[in-house]
Amino acid sequence: MRFIAFIALLLLITSCAAEDSQTTDRLSELAEEVIEFDHDARFSALESVQILKITDEDVEPLFGRLNQLRVLRDGSLIAFDAADVRIHHFDAAGNYLSSFGSSGEGPGEFSNSAVLQVHNDTVYVFERLAYKIDVFSLTNSQWTHTETIALENIEDDMPWRLQKVDDAHIWMQFRHSETNRKGASISVYHITRLDRNNTDKYETWLVTLPDLNLMFEDLGGFIAAYPVPFSHRPIVDITPDGDIILARTDAFSFLRKPIDRTNPAILTTLPIDNIRLTIEEKQNVTGFADRIQSLVDLHMPDYRPAVITQIITDDDNGFWAGYEIEEKTENRWLYIDASGNITEETYLPGSFTPHVFKNATFFGLEPDSNGINAISAYRLD
Repeated sequence: MRFIAFIALLLLITSCAAEDSQTTDRLSELAEEVIEFDHDARFSALESVQILKITDEDVEPLFGRLNQLRVLRDGSLIAFDAADVRIHHFDAAGNYLSSFGSSGEGPGEFSNSAVLQVHNDTVYVFERLAYKIDVFSLTNSQWTHTETIALENIEDDMPWRLQKVDDAHIWMQFRHSETNRKGASISVYHITRLDRNNTDKYETWLVTLPDLNLMFEDLGGFIAAYPVPFSHRPIVDITPDGDIILARTDAFSFLRKPIDRTNPAILTTLPIDNIRLTIEEKQNVTGFADRIQSLVDLHMPDYRPAVITQIITDDDNGFWAGYEIEEKTENRWLYIDASGNITEETYLPGSFTPHVFKNATFFGLEPDSNGINAISAYRLD
């Protein structure tokens, strides 16, 4: 695994290193109940069967670089192509139907960094730099741009990522800049819920995302901060009932934070082994300036997180979470139900990145024989 970090990643950092080790404890303190499982625990095993594979040979003119996949209410698929800056629509069997959207700054236009979400038969495209969400609706088999939702800063908080859309709300990550004790400008990320029909109505700071490990460089009066190579990442997703699932990749430990604060927040934990870094992985760290190579070497860990960065929620208010197993080609995925219990497990190829779980099927992206991301689906039986 290569870790690519640029100084632009300063925008992704969430707290100082001195405070970082306390994050898991802070999450635990928020929970009224902690459910712990043994390392060797086994759950109802489900076999995965591949049922769909759209390769670049099938639709060669379409594929540039797929990086997001969503499933509409009717089971059809929406894929975002970051290279061509287009959205592709496939039916449930993987047959190509149409494409829409384009690169630009006008209504219905977006960049290759746009974030895609769907609700029922509607596609929402968040463009961070333009402070907007473009809405596309399907009518008579045609995709039409129907609305542009303008966004604004909330006090000093900037809209950063679109997390979820439902009938009444738009759920987003917002970013807030602070100066830490070392004098470095850092960013704190949190979840804010906006009224779907009036974004001036909102509930902000519903949860704060976990910290990252940082290293600091004194540039003569300016303190720069960089993520530590191979450091853990925050994970967040929102269930259909509006529960916020929060975790970090360095521990299989998941906090459920209901918006109704009278309900308990349950933290499910399972001890797992992180992955020992190879010499090649350590040597292949790129993206840092030569002047801080000694700083990078000083902070180089011996292990990298094993927990996978996706939480895959389902229609029953539960979610799937996975982790890598050293020297294995498959990843283990566990299902955590609405009560915090791990009830099912399955194994999926390590090359497969799931994005959605619907109708007992994982839909995601997997490199084809040419190394280009293709749409795959694995049904659980």
